[in-house]
Amino acid sequence: MIGKNLKYYRQLACLSQEKLAGLVGLTKMAISNYENNKREADSGILIKLADALNIDASKLLSDPTGSAVITHAEFRKNSGMSNSSRDMVYETVDRYLGHFNTVVQILGEAVLPDIPRIEKLPFTDIESAGQEMRKYLSLSSTGPVGNIVDALENRGIIICQMVFPDRQFSGINGTLNDRPYIAVNMTMPPERQRFTLIHELAHILFAFPDNVNVEKTVDGITGAFLFPMKDVVRELGKCRTNILGELRALQREYGISMQSILIRARQSGCINASVYEEHQRWISKSGLRKDERSGLPTENSTLFENLIIRAVSEDMININKASELLDLPNNEIKQLCGLEV
Repeated sequence: MIGKNLKYYRQLACLSQEKLAGLVGLTKMAISNYENNKREADSGILIKLADALNIDASKLLSDPTGSAVITHAEFRKNSGMSNSSRDMVYETVDRYLGHFNTVVQILGEAVLPDIPRIEKLPFTDIESAGQEMRKYLSLSSTGPVGNIVDALENRGIIICQMVFPDRQFSGINGTLNDRPYIAVNMTMPPERQRFTLIHELAHILFAFPDNVNVEKTVDGITGAFLFPMKDVVRELGKCRTNILGELRALQREYGISMQSILIRARQSGCINASVYEEHQRWISKSGLRKDERSGLPTENSTLFENLIIRAVSEDMININKASELLDLPNNEIKQLCGLEV
């Protein structure tokens, strides 16, 4: 485990093998050998490496995934991410799920909803698929969707919220012990985080024929889920020539980006192609293409923290173990658990 841990914390610290080697008085080859488990580091070297990485040496010796059985979906081929970035995503998710699994094993599976059965649904069209997803989450067929993180977790799906600097990464899905998980990049604006969560759920739920552009179709399903056709027509009407005044209000009501609203308005016939292009140009000129500055609140998952607090309160784990699992200092754990004012 030392090799895997060393590589993870080195990359987390944004250090190259050469830079880390220089900090501890070793060669780049030595660091490579340690990371690939071709050479064992003695206790003195471990302490130097840990000091250089600003971590406790125990973290280089830990087994973060333990008995967890984790699978990941593959990244799409045109994701634009480097192999090292992809590996870092997988490793970060593995560590979160491994720690999550540890506290669930301590408390018992009854602390989570039943594992949802996933039977791939045949895809017909985006509107029907959007409705199927609302049924899956026990939501009404129309109207805004509230807290998506809560809806997914109440359905038994694990949400892994990670801060990842590579903006090419938005999300990924997979399983922990046959329970589905969805990971999402929290550096994105809140409306894109919501979109990504549902995008990944669509990947989990549907089977697509070979002649379908899967990513484009999944984006369409996500838009249909967040802003159903009946709502689009009711909110906007038909044959509009300008909907700029309504974009912000609809964005905040439905928790969806203005760009997605425009796509849904075009798909419904509320606006024509020229109006759609004109409005998209306005978004670009306004500097809102990458961040629409929506002001929407971020949806935070507190499930893992709540499980840790419960385990500490019931004396099933101590503060040190809680600190290890949440990767927080002891004093923050004590405050979280109400043990220190």
